[in-house]
Amino acid sequence: MYNLLRIGRARARVAAAAAGAPAAKTGRCGGVLRALATSRGPDKTSSGDKEVFLDDGGAKDGADQRRILSQGGGGGAAGLAVRSMGIGAGAGSMGSLVGLGGGFVAIPFLTGWLGLTQHQAHGTSLGAVFATGAAGSTAYALAGHVDYQAAGAIAVAGMAGAHAGARCTAGVDGNSLKMALGVLMLAVAPLVPLRDKLSHKDDVSVKERHEEESEERSSADATGLQGGGRLLPTEAGGEGTSPSVPGVSSERVTTMLAIGAGSGFLAGVFGVGGGVLTVPSVSLATDLGHKKVLGTSLASMVLPALIGATTHYRQGNLIPRIAFPLAFGTGVGAFVGGKYAARHLDESSLKLAFSFLMMVLGTRTIAGARSAAAAAAALKAAKRA
Repeated sequence: MYNLLRIGRARARVAAAAAGAPAAKTGRCGGVLRALATSRGPDKTSSGDKEVFLDDGGAKDGADQRRILSQGGGGGAAGLAVRSMGIGAGAGSMGSLVGLGGGFVAIPFLTGWLGLTQHQAHGTSLGAVFATGAAGSTAYALAGHVDYQAAGAIAVAGMAGAHAGARCTAGVDGNSLKMALGVLMLAVAPLVPLRDKLSHKDDVSVKERHEEESEERSSADATGLQGGGRLLPTEAGGEGTSPSVPGVSSERVTTMLAIGAGSGFLAGVFGVGGGVLTVPSVSLATDLGHKKVLGTSLASMVLPALIGATTHYRQGNLIPRIAFPLAFGTGVGAFVGGKYAARHLDESSLKLAFSFLMMVLGTRTIAGARSAAAAAAALKAAKRA
């Protein structure tokens, strides 16, 4: 039955293409994203003298590859690789500083500068997210700022969520996907700088917590115990711990699994790391310090990003010639950002800068989606006239 349904959809798209009309796409998740987008864009529109395919399923033939190379600027394949690494370095360094995968930064440049379609950009950026998570979490782990128990629980649920999210994009047109991404960017913008206020934390309490954790680790070493994990205060006012596995409880694991499922789904749909949900959620649900939240978020996105990238590749939405240099640049930027810059730059300023960047990119993304929708409407009107 499923194969018959796929054949029917394929025939409908072929018939629509022959008639010169955009092919209608449906999917189980399409309605949700279109509701966020509020408007549906075209299968293709024009930008200057170049035709930009917004709802293309991926680089499926030589013509599509040539379009990407021509829109990516001069220099051919070598120039494309250099620009991809540059985008990756910027996205990775910025993402690692705030615990995100860098996809929010990379995607607008992949579509605007390199000429990828929205689906291609979302699929290709997951390679960058994987590199950011791997390199950034390594840098944080070397400094002892990763909660492996929380990261593991988030990653397990995130893999299933990422696969489901990536499959959902097959039923959504590119313009709706772009609009939904812009809305998500604007929604995320205030979360990072307001995270401490939302979780009732400040820099002083974080510093005190680090001092307390250091004392606990010293005490644990003296008594032969390991760990020293902390949980939220219990109803009785104390902190729940386990004598055998400190910092672990069924409630905590369940919370981390729920966070992982949601962040993984976002990673699969939008090609981002899921840190937009993981960072504030882990911060609110646990008593971890800021840097440990960032390191845990980065570590938890590695496997979900890999699953999402694999699914997008099978759907034709991941461009290897861009994904590999993008991932390399992202890995370098993420390691430098996580290991060095985060130690020397003021955290408050970084949070505000990232918030400003998200607002600018989100506004531009929404404006681009609306412009494409207007161009599609004008094109339809011209054809009817």
